[in-house]
Amino acid sequence: MKKYLFFFLVLALTFFPFLKGFSQNNQLAKDIEFSKRKIDSIFNTGNIYDSKSFIDKLINEAKKRNDINSECEGYIFLSSYCRMTGDMSNAKKYAGQATSIEGISALNRTKSQLYLSIAYTESGEYQNAIDIGLKTLKDDKSDSDLICVLYNNIAAAYFNLEDEESALHYYLKSIEESKKHKTQQALLMELNSTQGLSWLYIDRKDYKKAETYLLSALNIAIKKNLSTQKAQIDRILGRVYTDLNNFEKALYHQTESLNHAINTGYNLMAFDLSNQISWTYLKQGNTSLSRDFSKQALYYAQLTQDTLAVNSATMGLAEAETSLGNLNIASSLLENISNDTINRERWPSYLITQLYDAHINLAEAQGNYKTSFYILIKQKKYQDSIKSARYNNDVVQIETRYQTEKKEKENLQLKAEKAAQAELLAQESKRKWQLGGGLGTAVVGLGIFAFFYRKTKKQNTVIENLQKELHHRVKNNLAIIDSFIQVAKDDIEDPAVDEKLTDLQNRIDSINQVHYQLYESKDVTHLDMREYINTLSTNVSQAFANTDVVIEKNIGQGLKIEPDKSFPLGLIINEFLTNSYKYAFTDRGGKININLKSVDNQYHLTLKDDGAGLPDGFDLKKDTSFGMRIMKLLSQQINGTFELANNNGLQLDIQFPR
Repeated sequence: MKKYLFFFLVLALTFFPFLKGFSQNNQLAKDIEFSKRKIDSIFNTGNIYDSKSFIDKLINEAKKRNDINSECEGYIFLSSYCRMTGDMSNAKKYAGQATSIEGISALNRTKSQLYLSIAYTESGEYQNAIDIGLKTLKDDKSDSDLICVLYNNIAAAYFNLEDEESALHYYLKSIEESKKHKTQQALLMELNSTQGLSWLYIDRKDYKKAETYLLSALNIAIKKNLSTQKAQIDRILGRVYTDLNNFEKALYHQTESLNHAINTGYNLMAFDLSNQISWTYLKQGNTSLSRDFSKQALYYAQLTQDTLAVNSATMGLAEAETSLGNLNIASSLLENISNDTINRERWPSYLITQLYDAHINLAEAQGNYKTSFYILIKQKKYQDSIKSARYNNDVVQIETRYQTEKKEKENLQLKAEKAAQAELLAQESKRKWQLGGGLGTAVVGLGIFAFFYRKTKKQNTVIENLQKELHHRVKNNLAIIDSFIQVAKDDIEDPAVDEKLTDLQNRIDSINQVHYQLYESKDVTHLDMREYINTLSTNVSQAFANTDVVIEKNIGQGLKIEPDKSFPLGLIINEFLTNSYKYAFTDRGGKININLKSVDNQYHLTLKDDGAGLPDGFDLKKDTSFGMRIMKLLSQQINGTFELANNNGLQLDIQFPR
């Protein structure tokens, strides 16, 4: 079965050195160059979400210094970030923004157009990807190793349009171009194109040749310590060994690749690997684990917001539920997919074939053999309408004519024979059901208990996943608002307004950190206050130029608080820290203490600085400053006390119930 092919071909293009070839102007500020190196490091070895703040900083600093090449590079990074987190709409937007900058170098012109073409490929808009790629090839004046990347992307787009002759042509062009350049990037593209060729062999069921190419590429990736490339090759090897029913090897390579995807925060890849592992377990006969990984695949697919990924994962889950005998659940899942007519035009043929297979298997499990056979005939007619080119086994002596795919017809014949045999066994099955009736009555009570247990467990899992998704979306929306504020700051030269906007950004960030931590955590109902306050205080301190202020924190070990209290608590701490930086220390250093502990049924928060303290005659009831009003209102929101006093500086004590 030709499953998950779209995601394999596109994902092979995702990683290669981002920093190489970027502007190396010696006059650039150190922080710009530091941001580039940091982003490059995170993209290749870290968690992708950690790169966002550095990308925003790079773009903002480049704009301030009117460095158009660094600004272009920043938008290219941002486009890559969006692709790897599943935000394909913004991936295209920011790549397009990079291409629109006038006066950039020839290298960055080619690079920005390349990333726009890749964004269209991963969005399933293959013809747009090809058009942009071919135009870039025509206009390119950089003579860089990026051309081999461009050939690779064009090949992937053609493959997904099922034009394998063109795909093969550009994969070979990519390999040929890669050999001209003695660079790391060229080597990576040679490996990527080799993976593309292996997919062509897999599609023709020539697994031995595919395995030979992949094992050779895997050895190179291991020797060169290319962890991302190794993960890509592990993924495809997993598919090869699954098709060969070598499940032990398949699961080893798939698990290696999945761990890399999760550790780097690449949701589309995590979806794909979870889906693969589910299919491997299903073929192995381990239906329970198959369902678990299908649910995991659906979770990551929903994070990507890619309809094809969601539909593919849902089909996998439906097949697992069918194998477990949960036929009503499977039927409901398939009905939802079949009703998706809005996105049907984007469906590649393998996904439609997979949907036919899922309906056939469900009908057989329900005993509806007539329906199963009817769907089988419809699938055969659909497949007969597809004309797919195939290439000769000898890649070096490649010919221009290809053989027509025949393997699908053999599979159809096997399914037809299976359906006919099942029809003959129908009567025998009925007699067995009658004999088992008494036993079925005896265990019905246990079945009801198990049903409600599984239902409750499933509902809890769904609620937790929805909560995580909500935190993820709110976090992203707050980040967008923060970016808008940063743009406004760049356009406004009034220091007073700039200061107010910075304060607003700090408040947004204190809220954003709650959503970020809850999204990353397995526990979506409580926040780790030590981690939260550490991040919050670091962010506030970085917003001010005074580096002589020390923030000391004493947070109870393992102290966790519900989000409805964490939000106002974070804002109170943010306001106090901001106030201390602004007013407590005039041209000197100082110390700020943050203490939070749990005593009996109360939380005790003490915030203190050793600055100037309250002015003479200060009256808390009459004070109308914005920050003070916020802290008082927020303390009331959590039913807390509010005591502000001079104590060798300013001290705020708040007690609130658990």
